[in-house]
Amino acid sequence: MDLVHKLYKNQNASYLSRKFFQPLTYSFMGLVSKIALLRHHLNIIGSERLQLAIDKRPSNQPLITVSNHHSCLDDFFLCGLLLKPKHFTNVTMCRWCLTAVDICYTTWFRSNFFFWFRGVPVWRRVRDPLSGKITHFGGGVYQPSMDFCIDLLNSGQWVHIFSQGRIIQPHERGSERNIRLRWGIGRLIAESKEDPLIIPIWHCGLDELNPSEVPDTSVTLSRIFGRPRQLTVAVGKPINTHDFASEIEIKVV
Repeated sequence: MDLVHKLYKNQNASYLSRKFFQPLTYSFMGLVSKIALLRHHLNIIGSERLQLAIDKRPSNQPLITVSNHHSCLDDFFLCGLLLKPKHFTNVTMCRWCLTAVDICYTTWFRSNFFFWFRGVPVWRRVRDPLSGKITHFGGGVYQPSMDFCIDLLNSGQWVHIFSQGRIIQPHERGSERNIRLRWGIGRLIAESKEDPLIIPIWHCGLDELNPSEVPDTSVTLSRIFGRPRQLTVAVGKPINTHDFASEIEIKVV
């Protein structure tokens, strides 16, 4: 269960590989993603809000970004679409992202790749795609991965979370607003020592490049480098939790 300790807190096992491969992997994947997506029809709204938060927020203020989840490559695409090249080359400015153990840590190569790409392994509830039965109940909101994310936030770092907890399938998109957000994000906000800055992100069209119904590398590559697609990403106004936390305290008192 404590895979995050094995990967990140066991300094003897991870320090040297992280020191060398993390900047290399993040820079390479970020720049490749940005270049590959430039050929598509892009509608990017408010990216300067995220860039300003990364560059200018106080060094001790946590940053939490939250987005919807439509494909396995959402994280890579969002990095390529929203960040500047300078953000890829300075690993201290890069985001950490909660990543599913049952998808991203199934082989030695995948485990190391996501480790180097600043993925935080999280045990989530998993259902069989055919029967709908639960095959793994997940680690809950108090699992070590969430503890690790709180430590990151308390050191002023940036954590991205797909708060729906899973990829929302095409047939669910019409009622997507009714899908509840996982309450782990509430714990991240509540247990941050400094009031975190929260930035909501909404995207459409990314699953056109990486369709969830056909998880095939050749299909994904043919779509990324095939005919241009319409990709839209909107970055919302930053939410300063200090404002509504104070309001809640007043109402409670």
